[in-house]
Amino acid sequence: MKIKVVVAMIAMALFSVGARGATDFTNAKDLHDYCKLFDRYDLSDKTVTPSTADTVEIGQCLGFMSGWLQGTAGLISVIEEKSYVVSFADGVTVGQMSRVFILFVEKHPEYDNKTGDYVLSRAMIDAKLLILTPQKSATPASMVQ
Repeated sequence: MKIKVVVAMIAMALFSVGARGATDFTNAKDLHDYCKLFDRYDLSDKTVTPSTADTVEIGQCLGFMSGWLQGTAGLISVIEEKSYVVSFADGVTVGQMSRVFILFVEKHPEYDNKTGDYVLSRAMIDAKLLILTPQKSATPASMVQ
């Protein structure tokens, strides 16, 4: 049942960007507020049901975190002209990511206006949950003689 609730929240988030606009909710402050709602509810407690508005915002947090985790794993990131493969510590969960993000934003209000993905990556690196593995430089086949 918990999985169905989480899936419903993610689905609602994907289709409910709505009134605030597609880009507004991705700033770190808004994402923090949505994730605080997720952190506040114990979704395994069947006696507590979030309001529809809270469910939508919780879904925005879960959808963002889940999408970012899936979309970032295996990515090649170039930092200061060096390539890195992005991976995550074993067993990282969306709930854990959300809590790490909340704590990071609360410690660093200077990031409130930055994009959620940028601040989430900083938070995950800071918590040692995101791993950047240097990629060995490959010589393009056209350069091999």
